[in-house]
Amino acid sequence: MSCSESDSDDEEEVNLIMRMNQSWMKRKQLLEHDFAVTGWALSIFQEIRDDVKLNLDGDKRMAIERVIAKLHVAPIPNSKVVND
Repeated sequence: MSCSESDSDDEEEVNLIMRMNQSWMKRKQLLEHDFAVTGWALSIFQEIRDDVKLNLDGDKRMAIERVIAKLHVAPIPNSKVVND
């Protein structure tokens, strides 16, 4: 393998990493919503629990708080249903 082939392989790897990072940043807002963060934080799997210990920050705590607040809101009555 020549030096130019090695450089080409390194460049392809960097391009792939850059494309993956760009794809993640485009989808991050759709995938990292409050309910997803809460599910991640409440996971029972040890590997995920270890990740939570390392990465739970203030923004993620606020997402969990928003989910809890949504769960404690009284349901809106359906005005179309007739109660006899």
